[in-house]
Amino acid sequence: GGLIRGGTTAILSHHNVGRSLFCLSLACNALRNNQKVLIFSLKDQKQYVEERILSNLSNIEYGKIIRNELTEEEKDKINNIKLNVLESQLV
Repeated sequence: GGLIRGGTTAILSHHNVGRSLFCLSLACNALRNNQKVLIFSLKDQKQYVEERILSNLSNIEYGKIIRNELTEEEKDKINNIKLNVLESQLV
């Protein structure tokens, strides 16, 4: 099983079954393995998707990120992920 490397995969489902979280989880796993990711969502804005991915990759609570309640250490961690992962891998 799994996704085909280099292929295109569409994730379709009914509303409110966890599709967005599933897709973000797939994206985070790909980013951890230095794979490029393209997320095309008809619903979510780019900022929301980036914040969710940053939360997942940094192990920082999503609520702290959107409320901007980060410690200096957490801010540094987020900035390093942005520079080293998102900018180069998230299309």
